[in-house]
Amino acid sequence: LGVVARQTLIRGGMEDVSAEALLRKNAAKRQKAGDEQILRYVEENGTVDRNQVMELLGISKASAYTLLRQLTERRELVLIGARYYRTGTVVPPEQHYEVIREYLQRETGAYRKELAALLRVESRSCGWILRRLVDEGKLVKSGQRYYLPEM
Repeated sequence: LGVVARQTLIRGGMEDVSAEALLRKNAAKRQKAGDEQILRYVEENGTVDRNQVMELLGISKASAYTLLRQLTERRELVLIGARYYRTGTVVPPEQHYEVIREYLQRETGAYRKELAALLRVESRSCGWILRRLVDEGKLVKSGQRYYLPEM
């Protein structure tokens, strides 16, 4: 195949181009198209998870994770729990506690649904955030409400 590909490039006037370069360029185009599909999906649906990316693009779990990790590293998406959101549409993870703390100082207590709206995330993602903050001792849960711990 290497000889045939090289001959085809030469006949096409592309003698200075390697088959490897063409494959890399094609892979980059496919990745860009995949990134665009994921971002469009998030714009339309508000969020995406790895399984949805697998189904959307017809790729493996590992490939979906790689694409989502790259989009997160480029700060186009933010991961909260198991869901990815478009950067700028949700409160960033590093600000979750501060935003919740300020709210609870004013309101004394809140339900998960209220805090999810405050952070602009789905209720399930908010549950993950709140469990972590309770485990860290930063919040207290009583019944269905969350509070700041007594000082």
